[in-house]
Amino acid sequence: MQHATFTSCGRQHMCIDSCVSHTFDFTPSVSLYVDCVDEA
Repeated sequence: MQHATFTSCGRQHMCIDSCVSHTFDFTPSVSLYVDCVDEA
């Protein structure tokens, strides 16, 4: 699995590439990653 983090317009983003082989050039999905200080 490959992943990268980057900052754009002051916001941090994460990209993750699946290692699963597909018949198409991209993975048609969206995942949300939320980094929280605590559960409150």
